[in-house]
Amino acid sequence: MAIPRVCILLLLPFITSGCGSGPTMYDVQGTVTYDGQPLPTGEISLVPEEKGIAPDGANIENGKFSMKAKAGKKLVVIRASRVMTNPPLGSEVNNPPREDYLPTRYNSKTTLKAEIGTNSKNDLTFELNSK
Repeated sequence: MAIPRVCILLLLPFITSGCGSGPTMYDVQGTVTYDGQPLPTGEISLVPEEKGIAPDGANIENGKFSMKAKAGKKLVVIRASRVMTNPPLGSEVNNPPREDYLPTRYNSKTTLKAEIGTNSKNDLTFELNSK
């Protein structure tokens, strides 16, 4: 017995509602300095403390970043690299090797935290130092 087309058309809005809507995203912006100066370039990731949720991220340009992020408590990972001052022998001249220069306490062993909220400006400031 086939379902009449009218029934399918009436049920369609209920079947498709919520599909692809995803979590609510909030505007997040901020600044990153390193030894008192704006971080020239880098990347920032907001990694949820809750497992199973994808991180949100953005590029850092002249010490500033802007992104959309999900609400919640986050571990903050900041990375930056620069051209090596003393590259190994045999390195390509047109594509010189780069090195990460921020201390691991800001990335692979981060101690930085943030909380993205539904009722806050979500304006973050990170003052990093080499010491």
